[in-house]
Amino acid sequence: MIKKNLITLMIQSDPQRTTGNYSSIIKLTFSKRIIYYLPPLIILLLFFAADGAWSIRNNLYIKSKISNIETELTSRQSLLSQASENRKELGLIRDFLGLGACSSIIESVEPFGRGGTGPEENIVQASTNFINEQNTLQNIEINDPLLNQVDALKNNVNEVFILLSNMTEKLNHKPTVMPVKSKNLWISSSFGWRKSPFTGLRQFHYGLDISGKEGTDIISTADGRIEKTGSNRFIGNYIKVKHDETYSTTYGHLLKINVTKGMKVARGDVIGLMGSTGLSTGNHVHYVVTVNGKRVNPYDYILNRKRINIASLVY
Repeated sequence: MIKKNLITLMIQSDPQRTTGNYSSIIKLTFSKRIIYYLPPLIILLLFFAADGAWSIRNNLYIKSKISNIETELTSRQSLLSQASENRKELGLIRDFLGLGACSSIIESVEPFGRGGTGPEENIVQASTNFINEQNTLQNIEINDPLLNQVDALKNNVNEVFILLSNMTEKLNHKPTVMPVKSKNLWISSSFGWRKSPFTGLRQFHYGLDISGKEGTDIISTADGRIEKTGSNRFIGNYIKVKHDETYSTTYGHLLKINVTKGMKVARGDVIGLMGSTGLSTGNHVHYVVTVNGKRVNPYDYILNRKRINIASLVY
């Protein structure tokens, strides 16, 4: 029923669901002007509902991002601690190698993150924390302690690797093993003053005489290049190996020479066979080590000398 400037809405209950003849009637009377305000009101309600849904979704997204950031920062803090431990161990290695302390590294004195928001905190609080976490990450990217640690460790490890490589290269060219490949050998004459077995006079012996069976393999005691091969009346057939600018070795009284001038050899390569050529009283190799042009005692450079039988150290 419509009256002037009024709208009456009548709501009657379903007779089939009511007991007896009683039926309830509800009358609602509205001003006619409500028809003009109803559509904008509905639109406004829909707008607030959409805005609320977006805010809730954005809040959940922000919380998820903050949780991910917190997890990442925790992981980075763990990596930073591990990097610090590795740096300490690397420092011990550097001290052992004589390299000195590691280069200075800026270490973090505060934790990276502050944690995410709790479910009881509102959207404004969550948004503020999210912005703070983003700012923290931006600062970390500019001056990241973890990246500084990794870069410093990388540089120090490279330095140690280069040093060890150089040391390995140098050790490879240093004569440190027996020149005879046999278990049955002995030193028949050592480096130093002795009585000559040929003249009976006192003379200086500039090498190490290592005796063994004829034809025993003679090996290069370090990496190098064959500098010279030849024969003379004193040490018979001989080979001279130049290992580097510091070390060179000579092998005399050989039965056979298996190498030629200019050949590259490695430690352990067979270069000849033991014999008794030249001025010799029996099968042996006359082994000479030269350091910076000066002949030194080869025995001091042999590391696997426990198995040597020493027949004579001094005549």
